[in-house]
Amino acid sequence: MSTTYLEKLIRQEETEQKIDKRNRKREQQREYETAQRDVRIEDKFRNEKTKLAQKVFDWVKDFSASKVGKRLQGVSRDPRGVKIFGDGWGHQVPHYEGFGVWSSVHVTPKGDLCYFAGFKWAGGAERRLASSAELAGYLNYHYLSELCGAIETEKVYNNIQKWHFGK
Repeated sequence: MSTTYLEKLIRQEETEQKIDKRNRKREQQREYETAQRDVRIEDKFRNEKTKLAQKVFDWVKDFSASKVGKRLQGVSRDPRGVKIFGDGWGHQVPHYEGFGVWSSVHVTPKGDLCYFAGFKWAGGAERRLASSAELAGYLNYHYLSELCGAIETEKVYNNIQKWHFGK
């Protein structure tokens, strides 16, 4: 084997690495542009998100003060409170419902919300949301509109029945 052949292989490898590097840069640029577009789209819904979040917190306030809400908190075995909603990841922009991702929203005994998200069986992380401003700032428009829709259609009561009593 001659060094000439090795030099040829080295040049080929260097060329492939340059092409790979250029392709990675292009892909990173596309991802950045997509993320910027998604953030701009989310910003367009800022006022709507604020209104939806206020509707959610108005319902949470009424639910927490109700006789049924107080009794449910008393019998709930979930340390986060009464689970009212579940979906994909609502904290991602754009909304993500990919394989293995999950989240839930709970009304806590204090009368605020707990957003809990995880991946497959690895457990998750929770975030307490004590105001409508926090809720609107943390969750994406799609998730927030789905949560508000579940409240407006009273699907949350079916969710509570299913998740807390298995019926």
